[in-house]
Amino acid sequence: GTDHLTLVAFLSSTCLTCQRFWTAFAEPGLAIPGGARLVVVTKELGSESESALRRLAPPAVTTVLSDRAWDAYAVPGAPYFVLVDGTTGDVVGEGSSSSWEQVRALLSQAMADTGLAAERGQRVNDGPVAARARRDGAAREARVDEDLRAAGIGPGDPSLRPERET
Repeated sequence: GTDHLTLVAFLSSTCLTCQRFWTAFAEPGLAIPGGARLVVVTKELGSESESALRRLAPPAVTTVLSDRAWDAYAVPGAPYFVLVDGTTGDVVGEGSSSSWEQVRALLSQAMADTGLAAERGQRVNDGPVAARARRDGAAREARVDEDLRAAGIGPGDPSLRPERET
């Protein structure tokens, strides 16, 4: 089913920083926060080296060549990571980083901010840092709601759902 998280890793066969991720993703038993499924997306062959991709793409990881995916997620450059909630299609977190450890930390933070880890029945560290992250997330959400109301935008406002360009 679609009830899972997917980590979309936008990588390139020609980017030096991306080499670290190609190597990390080839590790057997690679643990991805939230048990997310990993999908690597590169640009199409006009922008990539086919021989390098054949060498780099880990056999156990789905690798897709798609310029459209780069456009759809407005990827500024490689490496770039987007964590998607399969149940809603929502982007849970996104960003760029130069190391897998940093990406793992960013993903864990994004899931904590949205309460995803708790919903998925995983053990959540209930120390002061986790409590502060929940409080900060709730406070940020309340501030955003307040700002929107001040601008005359309430729940269900059509401006909150911009038309997708086709």
